[in-house]
Amino acid sequence: MLLARKVLTSEKGETDFRQILEEHDSFYIGSDVFFTFLVNNDLFWLRLELTKKANITLSEFAEVEHASSKGNFPTKQ
Repeated sequence: MLLARKVLTSEKGETDFRQILEEHDSFYIGSDVFFTFLVNNDLFWLRLELTKKANITLSEFAEVEHASSKGNFPTKQ
């Protein structure tokens, strides 16, 4: 989304997207932080098993969603 925003706001055209688009509130986390989140919240093996499947069921998705929402990120040290 940030790339699309950059393209839209940097290209000159009929529409000035800088006047239309709201300030972005996006952020990202590094893969090392995401991996630590998975491991610390006992989600690593669940994610690994589900990524082996071509499709996951709605109940499996709900399980991952619920477990992820209960997880905690590591504190900055």
